[in-house]
Amino acid sequence: MRWLLGILIVLASIVGVAYIAGGRMPAAHTATATIVVGAPQAAVWQRIGDVAATRQWRKSVKSVTMLAPKDGNPCWIEDLGRPITVCLTRQLPQKLRIVSVANANNFFGSWSFLVQPESPTTTRVTITEDATLPSPFFRAGSALVGADWNQKAYLKDLANSFPTP
Repeated sequence: MRWLLGILIVLASIVGVAYIAGGRMPAAHTATATIVVGAPQAAVWQRIGDVAATRQWRKSVKSVTMLAPKDGNPCWIEDLGRPITVCLTRQLPQKLRIVSVANANNFFGSWSFLVQPESPTTTRVTITEDATLPSPFFRAGSALVGADWNQKAYLKDLANSFPTP
């Protein structure tokens, strides 16, 4: 029975350290990730903008449900194991797309996609996340895996969705 108490004390200590460490980190952060995709700018722009087809190439997306527009902009729910409501907030065709998370309990913020041609057949895509993580646990977790882990996963899936030459 003492070993069980010992395990509980260790687990409570880990949770306490994560909470304290996360509480000392700023809630707001900016994280950026970039990749060069082996496809022309127009093809990359179309792939990023076709939200309904995201599930076909993005591994973490279980489903996408389109919603009624908000302020004239498209909104949708991405199921990443938990539903996240996302809305397009600004767009400069072929160049910049900004989406905001509308209802996540542990994440508030936006992703800005900057899409720039590198050559006629390659495109540089940069995602900048400006976010607030209210929960100290999520801040500690973000510090462990890196604040840009989700952008990197998105960009890797995007690059892999185009055939390699």
